[in-house]
Amino acid sequence: MKVVLTNPPRRKGQRYRAFYPSLGLLYLASYAETYTKIRNLEINYVEGSAYDLDKFVNIISQINPNVVGFTFTTPTSPYAYEAINYIKRIFPNILVVCGGPHVTAMPFDVLRNSKTDVCVIGEGEATFLELLETYAKGWKISNVNGIAFLKNNEVIITPNRSLISNLDSIPFPAWSKVDLKKYPGYLLKKSWPDACIMSTRGCPFNCVFCSNPVWKYSKPWFRMRSPENIAKEVELLSSYGIKEIFDYADEFNANIKWAIKVAEAISKLKSDISFKLQLRADRITESLVQAISKMNCWLAHVGIESGCQATLNGINKQISLQEIVKGLRLLKKYGIKTQGFFMIFNVWEENGQLRFESPEMCRRTLKFVRKLISEGLIDNLSWSITTPLPGSRLFDICLRHNLIDDHVDFSYFDTERLVMNLPGIKTNDVAKIKFQGMLLQLYCSIIHRNINLRNVSDLIKKLKTMLEYGFESFF
Repeated sequence: MKVVLTNPPRRKGQRYRAFYPSLGLLYLASYAETYTKIRNLEINYVEGSAYDLDKFVNIISQINPNVVGFTFTTPTSPYAYEAINYIKRIFPNILVVCGGPHVTAMPFDVLRNSKTDVCVIGEGEATFLELLETYAKGWKISNVNGIAFLKNNEVIITPNRSLISNLDSIPFPAWSKVDLKKYPGYLLKKSWPDACIMSTRGCPFNCVFCSNPVWKYSKPWFRMRSPENIAKEVELLSSYGIKEIFDYADEFNANIKWAIKVAEAISKLKSDISFKLQLRADRITESLVQAISKMNCWLAHVGIESGCQATLNGINKQISLQEIVKGLRLLKKYGIKTQGFFMIFNVWEENGQLRFESPEMCRRTLKFVRKLISEGLIDNLSWSITTPLPGSRLFDICLRHNLIDDHVDFSYFDTERLVMNLPGIKTNDVAKIKFQGMLLQLYCSIIHRNINLRNVSDLIKKLKTMLEYGFESFF
């Protein structure tokens, strides 16, 4: 049996390519190849984002697979549907299987708008392997838990599948299937080539805006790999010539004691690999920062979201502005650079009533960012517009209060534009605040020399977006 695992191709004229190969697909490949009972199983990884649709389909044709597995997010779902429908029109006998965050959150949308045969809902490794084995034997897929499919034009969803309790039992991603040197890596980097890992799955918190449907489809919401297992993967990536690793875990320090043990295990490797981590601000302790500095962590991503305490309370961030400042100061004390993530026009509910940020509340975030920059507490920042991704509580709030259109175009859900119809919020108010934030972002990048000239196309796109908002803010 031949299988292709891929993500959607880019639209014509785009220069999109993923920072890294898909961890989810590489995990599917390694898990299936390790535990399969199928004879002669051949799994191919295709980086769909490197090709336009015609070239992508040509590659699929050359491989001639029995099964094609797609993963995609909400913004890329329209591209995925286009590719799936094209493939099924030309190769109707190929079984198309889809998974990932958008598929888990909206299987009805996937099955109604594309010729997808099967949706994998939630964590994919065990489900995908059982699906392959069931298909190979010619058995009914309705016996597989954790999937959705159409039968007589009706969407059938089978019972939930339990999560894999021991993450160490999952083999490392099938890194040998990709050439990591063909990937640009994350925009900010100290060394290259770089790669990504995921030390945990899920998040124990429940912020209103967060879309984490794959890991929250079942419980427990948060699982950790052992420090020894993570250190072994770091060692493996080092043997591939990797010089830097970005841990995609939502919060490396959700469990502080565990995080310190991971840092200590990696430090014992005596490796020259540098690290980027994502940290929760209120769980940044001095002992943690000491440990991650010894493991060569040079950059910490911190989800700050807002400079308005009322907003942080409303979106259930469960953090204070004082804790944010304290955490950033500790990181800077040990020479670790920081990147703050900020969102404007946040939305939440209080006792069933719609609440959202006014322009004045968003300007408090601008003021807070200026304070952090002036005190040298952040070296870089992201400045996005709150977007109601399916799978989040925010998306459900938007449906209840009619904040998004019935026939929404998900390709616009890219955090660069306001897709919610917020009462009383004017277009030029959004443009002004977005433009001012992007100016601060540019200023911060210049003074800290964070502009990566190796990603000129991304830089030009960002500058073009900033100028568009600047022009729009005057009208």
